[in-house]
Amino acid sequence: MADKSAGIRNGPNTRYGVSGVSQSFSIAGVLQAVEQGGLRWNDPVCKYLPTCVPSWRPITVGMAVDGTADFPSAGFGIVGHSPDQSLIACEKAPLDAIPGSRIEYQDCGDIVLGMLIQNASIG
Repeated sequence: MADKSAGIRNGPNTRYGVSGVSQSFSIAGVLQAVEQGGLRWNDPVCKYLPTCVPSWRPITVGMAVDGTADFPSAGFGIVGHSPDQSLIACEKAPLDAIPGSRIEYQDCGDIVLGMLIQNASIG
């Protein structure tokens, strides 16, 4: 159902979320940038982001890819927000756990992965 509470069925104009699909492409893009030398697996993500809060300093590119960064779930998909604005919203939220303590993919991880690809220096 497109809208279960309203009883509206899926149809040709139904919009579907792409978070799982886009995340897979983002991970592949970061891995490709690492392979090509534009990003380094063990570098801190802060090296590639326009802003970075102190709690994110221990987070590496590899942790952003493998889901152990523990980014929060905030600031993603807000209508009218640019990626930079979404990143700022993510930085304002506390981390979900200590980086490296568990595997969990969150919306802010998608934002960071996209920013890593955008800011990778591939020549």
